Amino acid sequence: MFNWMVADFVNGRLGIDGNQNTSILTLFIIMALVSALLTGASIYYLYQFIRTVAKSKIIGYPMIITFYGLEFIALLSWILGLAFFCDAEKIFTTAKMAQDTEIALLVIGFVALFSSMALMWLLLPKFGMAFTNDSIIYIGESIAYSRIQAIIIDNEKEAIYINYQQTKRSFKRQKFSLKSVEGQFVLAHAAESGFEPRVGNEDQYFRSLIPGKKQSNSVQNSENDNK
Repeated sequence: MFNWMVADFVNGRLGIDGNQNTSILTLFIIMALVSALLTGASIYYLYQFIRTVAKSKIIGYPMIITFYGLEFIALLSWILGLAFFCDAEKIFTTAKMAQDTEIALLVIGFVALFSSMALMWLLLPKFGMAFTNDSIIYIGESIAYSRIQAIIIDNEKEAIYINYQQTKRSFKRQKFSLKSVEGQFVLAHAAESGFEPRVGNEDQYFRSLIPGKKQSNSVQNSENDNK
């Protein structure tokens, strides 16, 4: 019965067959659901981050504005898409114009949606970070001080790295350019984590974290590194 109701609802809209209409409607619904979930989750985690008591905190307003700007584009795309879909016969003069418009809105909406997801996934520290009493906090993520192995300044790469233990046998590192706002923030406040930044070769140090290798020979002192 549900399939019959959906087919009846979309029948004739956009001037194409019911199956194609159902696909377009489904894509707009998926876009709306994903956009709503992503926006809701980001607002929740951003609120939690802002109200977190921290020793030092930085909020990346440009990145946050960009993220929600993309989310707004996705929101506008699926709202217009659903509105045009429901009144296609009244709004458009031809079926081709209606179909092309809906497809264009789908493309714009999904590009904006996936772009906002990529920003959150790849550039999370640029949204904000803080040093609390026991961890480095990002929006929705954190690195406990107890998991940090070392904070390395690699002058050759012009970057500062936070090396930390992810699981018992695996390690990760977070890179920050020394020319970036985030890099300067980490450099200025790293000591609040209990780890003074050390000048050295990051790649050598990170390889030394593999079981069986000695960490003591991994990090060069500042005089050797600058030779």
